[in-house]
Amino acid sequence: MKTQNLIFIWFLISIIISFRGVEGIKNFIGTGTTVLDWGLSTNWSPANAPVLQDTVTVSQPNVVISAQSGSVLGNSLTVGNAQNLTLDIYVNTEVTNTFEIQLNSTVNMNTLSAGTGTPTLKAKTLKIGQTSNFNNFGFLSSNADILNYGTSFNYNISKLKAFYNEGFLTSLEDIGFGIQLINNISGEIRFSGLVTMKQPAGLPVPPAGAQLMSFKGTSKAYFNAVDLLSEFDIHEVIGEAQLQLSNNSIAKFINKVQNATAIIRPMRIAGNAQYELTTNSSAFMNKYMLFIEDNATLVLGDNCYLNVSHRISFKSTSRVISHGGKMASAAPIIFLNQTTGQFEDGSIVNTPIFGLGGTAVVSFITSYLNITDGPRVDIEEVLGLNQSSQLKIDNNSIFDLFGAFIINDQAIMTVSGNSNISVFNNFTARVNTQVHFNTSLLNIRSSILFYDNSTFTSTSSDINLIDNFYFYDGSKFDIDSTGILVMGNFGLDIHSNSQISNSNVTIKGLFSNQGTLTSNSVQWDIDDKFETSKEIEVNDSNILVRNGMFTVTGSFVGRNNTITIELGSGIVDDNSTFSCENCILNILNGKYYQGVNSTISMINSTLNNNNGEIEAKGDIIVDINCNLTNSAKFLLTSNIFGPPPSNQGPLEFNNRGQFEVGPPPMGGPLAIRIPFKNNQGGQLTIKSQVAFQSLEQSGGEGNSISLENSTLSCNETIQLGSGKLKGTGEIVASLLNSGGNLGDRDIMNLQIQGNYTQTDGVMIITIDKLDSYSVINITETASLSGNLTLRVNEDLLDEQNITVVSYSQSSGTFKKINIITYNAETNEETEENCIHSTEQTSTSFSVLLNSNTKDSCITSSGEETNTSNNSSDKLSKTTIIAVVVSIGGAAVIGTVATVLFVTKYKETAVGIKLRKFVTRG
Repeated sequence: MKTQNLIFIWFLISIIISFRGVEGIKNFIGTGTTVLDWGLSTNWSPANAPVLQDTVTVSQPNVVISAQSGSVLGNSLTVGNAQNLTLDIYVNTEVTNTFEIQLNSTVNMNTLSAGTGTPTLKAKTLKIGQTSNFNNFGFLSSNADILNYGTSFNYNISKLKAFYNEGFLTSLEDIGFGIQLINNISGEIRFSGLVTMKQPAGLPVPPAGAQLMSFKGTSKAYFNAVDLLSEFDIHEVIGEAQLQLSNNSIAKFINKVQNATAIIRPMRIAGNAQYELTTNSSAFMNKYMLFIEDNATLVLGDNCYLNVSHRISFKSTSRVISHGGKMASAAPIIFLNQTTGQFEDGSIVNTPIFGLGGTAVVSFITSYLNITDGPRVDIEEVLGLNQSSQLKIDNNSIFDLFGAFIINDQAIMTVSGNSNISVFNNFTARVNTQVHFNTSLLNIRSSILFYDNSTFTSTSSDINLIDNFYFYDGSKFDIDSTGILVMGNFGLDIHSNSQISNSNVTIKGLFSNQGTLTSNSVQWDIDDKFETSKEIEVNDSNILVRNGMFTVTGSFVGRNNTITIELGSGIVDDNSTFSCENCILNILNGKYYQGVNSTISMINSTLNNNNGEIEAKGDIIVDINCNLTNSAKFLLTSNIFGPPPSNQGPLEFNNRGQFEVGPPPMGGPLAIRIPFKNNQGGQLTIKSQVAFQSLEQSGGEGNSISLENSTLSCNETIQLGSGKLKGTGEIVASLLNSGGNLGDRDIMNLQIQGNYTQTDGVMIITIDKLDSYSVINITETASLSGNLTLRVNEDLLDEQNITVVSYSQSSGTFKKINIITYNAETNEETEENCIHSTEQTSTSFSVLLNSNTKDSCITSSGEETNTSNNSSDKLSKTTIIAVVVSIGGAAVIGTVATVLFVTKYKETAVGIKLRKFVTRG
């Protein structure tokens, strides 16, 4: 018995010691009860749980407390009291005011008995102290403020009013917040599962500007594999805070707090804060603007997606770093001040307006920038690049422009590394801006316009121009090793000074240079129009005009070029100059036009007119090593000048086609001061007063020199080795006929002011009427040899002596004189060397028309007698009639008269050797 009593007394003393200072060990009925050192495990039922103003502090280790459903805990429940305590709590109840976990303590909020049930803790304030732990497997219910200064592992958290976190909070399951989530000072939050932050039903709408979700100080918030839904108004990440979405997280920020007419407010990432989306994570921000400010950073990981319904703005020295992420906005994306953006590894940016200002620098490396055709903005908006900002597109990146894009105020855009730029809308550069292309592709399906001394450079790239590419107000380009296809219009204005080198340019539209352009080692393929109206220098280049126009208005200077005109036109316009050294100009089937008062200067160059047309109204100047050939049609109404005759070397003009000279547009004489050879069927027509340096015709019977009431002068003796020289005019030179024809079927009237020498060849004199016949007047000596052909109209019956050639003196005579008659209607010719005769004196050569009768031309054998010189006896008509009358008889008179008259008429008019006489009785 004693032993039993001692045990009971000891147990009673122990209980008293354990609950010293405690009023009501098991029953807290009453108010203001305080238990400072609770040390026993217990099970509070609704009837005996602390209530109302009761305060309980668990200060002993290894205490297990369970509260049954419906229990209402008192004023506060404190765990720790400066002790290293662990409390396992099984609770489905409410703490009226405060649930606090003090320093170095741990609270495990477990499921009810045997691991079943869902514990729920309702408290206005949950305080988790520094270096303390809160392991939550239940629900922290509505209207609670959680101040976390320690470590909290949350497996279920629901409907908190405000959460101020300055410690370490981790959620492995679902978590839900009510109105406010403020991660403060140095707090760290790690969320997994479903996170819902929305306005609870029945609560008033917070005022505009309320900070409903923010991350401040040096806090960190990590959303790992989270499905985040936020319906709050303003979100902030400021100070040194970090906000991260990772591992396939999806965050949806939906602004449902604001009414339909409210101003869209921004989510701010500021200070040195960081907002990060890692691999495969997404953030959708509806009715939000995203502001990255101060020195904050936005980080986008591989295959993550940030979608903002309104503007994304980077300010101060903030930055964005994207490694394969995607950023999209239905409004402008703007970089200001000293911000930077780096999009790499397949990053994508979609926006209707993309703008940089200040000294912002944004680069795309193996990434995609797509500027869609979105709504227009106010004039104050940043649109494109401004001030000294820079945009870099590099390493297989793509830039598609469907919206407007402007580069302003010394901004710089650089495209390199096999990148691709496509412009579907207007791209404009203004005020000293720069656009640089290197090893990239530029497709222009709308207009690119450069103004105000802006610069475009391209190296080892390709440019496809469907619409317009223009440079105004002193803007310029420097293009090297680039392929250019112009389907639209490519133009430079009068103040532009540009150059292109080592490139291929195909023009199926219009290339217009109104400024100064230098072309070095360029292949120009022109199928439409190439116009240069100020200055162009072309070196080591090829210009092919297929079916368009190559027009020089102003100045063209070049060397080592080949210019070929197939079916199109080459034009050197009025008052323009074209100068080329070591060049080849080929006119195949097209036209080449040189305007009035223009000048073509060629040094050591070749001009070939194969099957085209050349019209030169300006002067052509050539040097000793030039070679000019015309095989088609050439109309010259100006001058061709060469070096002095003593230094002309192999220089010559070879005409094998139709070459026509004069008359000049302004009148006056013309000069061809280089050796001119008319051969292989060449047709030289002179319609003005023309002075040749030398003139030679040889190498073919189809050659001709025609004077049309013109004057041909020559410093040297004109060489007529083949073909014809004919027409009407004056030759102020000596003429050597060594194998050609002087004259032809047409009437010729030539004044030769010099000597005429005929060593071979033929002089052709045509007598059509007594007042229409060929005349050659030689002012000096006529040295005659070769042949003379006299052509007499068979209808010409009059006896007349006609002087056809005159000279001051002569030597020699023609080896052979052929007299033929012709029918004026059919132009049929018949040799007739009897009726007409010729006479040569010391100063003239004459034709004696009808000098012989037919009878006197017939020998005893019945053959006609060929009498070319000296007059023969002839029977006049009067004599014939007298003879007939003396014979007597009307019949006899009629018969004889008819015979003799018809014989004489037939002999003269038909002009053939009559072997039979026509007798009419």
